[in-house]
Amino acid sequence: MLSRRNRPEVRHGGSHDHDVSVGCRLEHGVAQVLSARDPHDGAARWVGERGVGGRNLLGDLPDAPGQSRYDFVLRSADAAIWITNLRPRGKDFELSLDARIDTGRWLEVSGTLQQGRGLQWLDGSSGTIKITQAPKELTEDAPIRIPMGPPPEVVFSAPTSEETDVQLSTNVRIQFSRDINPATFKGNIAVKYSEAETRERGEPDTPKIDFSNQYLPGTRVLELKFANPLERFRTVTVQLSDGILGSDKQPLKPWTLNFQTGP
Repeated sequence: MLSRRNRPEVRHGGSHDHDVSVGCRLEHGVAQVLSARDPHDGAARWVGERGVGGRNLLGDLPDAPGQSRYDFVLRSADAAIWITNLRPRGKDFELSLDARIDTGRWLEVSGTLQQGRGLQWLDGSSGTIKITQAPKELTEDAPIRIPMGPPPEVVFSAPTSEETDVQLSTNVRIQFSRDINPATFKGNIAVKYSEAETRERGEPDTPKIDFSNQYLPGTRVLELKFANPLERFRTVTVQLSDGILGSDKQPLKPWTLNFQTGP
C-alpha cells in the first residue's frame, strides 16, 4: 500500500475508482515513482530515489490484488503501488517482470485507482503506458515570510521635548516602542549644549557633556546619566541616530530631544 503521506486519498468501504497517472523510471523492471494525479481530489505526489518492482520482488507490499498475469509493483523510496491489467510494454520497450533491467528511461502509467481487501492498486485495463521525459528537479515550497513589524521609535521621554527649568541634576529617560539591541547604542547617542547659545554669550568653546547610558530591557527604557550637573540656563540636545537597531535589526527612526535647564 502507499504510505499515508504519499498516496492519493481513497474513501473506505469497498472499491472506489479514481483515474490517476503515475510516472516512473524504467530501472530493474519498474522504477522510480514520479507522481500520481487524481482529478477528484487534486494532486498527490510521491518521489523515490530508485524503483525496484516487478512481481513484488522485494516484498514491498504484503499481498497481490491478483487481477491479471501482468500485475507488477511500482516502488519509490517511501511508497509502492500495484499496477494491474496492463502489460508493461509499449513503443520501443518491453519489461520482463522477473528480470532486473536498467533502461535509464522514464515511464508514465495511467489507470484507475482502486481499493479492496486492504490494498490499493492502479487498474490499467483502460489506461496507458508510455515512455516520457525525466521530471524536472523538485523544488521546495517557498518559505512563508512573516512581514516585519514597524521600526522602533521613541514613545516617551523625561524631560519632555522643549521642557524648561529642568533640574541640573536630572537624568534623561527614553522609552522605545520595541525591543532594542543594547550593543547598537555605542556611537549612536549624542548629547550636547547649543552652539548658538555659546556664540550669543561670546564664549570661545561650547562645554562638553560627559554621560553614561544604561538600557533596561524589561521596560525598553534607555537612561542617560551625566557625570557632572548640567550648566544653568542651557539648551541641551539629545540625539539618537538610525544606527540603533531593534532586536529584529530594523533601524530606529532618528530622534532628537531639546530641553532647557533652570537656575
